[in-house]
Amino acid sequence: AFDVAATGASPLASAPLTTADHFVGPQDALRLHPLLLPVGDIRLRLTNVAGTLDWGLSLHDDSLVVQGKSDALDAAWLAGAGGAEELIVHVSAPDTFVVAVWKRGGADRGPFGVYRLQADVVTLDTPPGQLPRVSSLAAAQPAPFRDRTLLSYELAVAGEGQLEVFDVRGARVRTLARGRLEAGRHEVEWRGDDDGGRRLPPGMYLVRLQAGAFSGLRKLVKID
Repeated sequence: AFDVAATGASPLASAPLTTADHFVGPQDALRLHPLLLPVGDIRLRLTNVAGTLDWGLSLHDDSLVVQGKSDALDAAWLAGAGGAEELIVHVSAPDTFVVAVWKRGGADRGPFGVYRLQADVVTLDTPPGQLPRVSSLAAAQPAPFRDRTLLSYELAVAGEGQLEVFDVRGARVRTLARGRLEAGRHEVEWRGDDDGGRRLPPGMYLVRLQAGAFSGLRKLVKID
């Protein structure tokens, strides 16, 4: 668990907000960044600047003073050592949140690393006939879900990629799309099954979209 109580939240302007580079030392486990976010779909992106740490990125409600990673509103950590992490969240009312950046594994406790954070507002609904300006992975609908849910994503450019589902341990359980993914808006239904067609148990799952340079992660909850 960690303490998210913080002051001095920075507002997100209409232009992308890029923070200064942040250093994480050998004895550091995480860094917390309070951020005032506006209404809309907000993309948070962590870029590795130096070192080869395996980063984790999560967004938290600042109303809970003490919480753990499992309390995150959304999280991303599957890019691997030195990789960039990205998540997109929908904010329904202006509010202060806390962005946590953490070392993912035990092997990362010794080394140091430097990262950069960027947050910007993205448009997920593209007018018919127009290509999106940015690639994005929307929240599943419905969520939580029981029997089926719809995953929507937009790609600014075509390219090789995959849309996959992982369990909380990081094991891939379902591949929903793989190969060349065309630019534009796409919708894929997932019925809560694995690649063998077996129903998966209730719990939390992660959907990851990788397409070219874009990587997006969404949290899903399957209920009884």
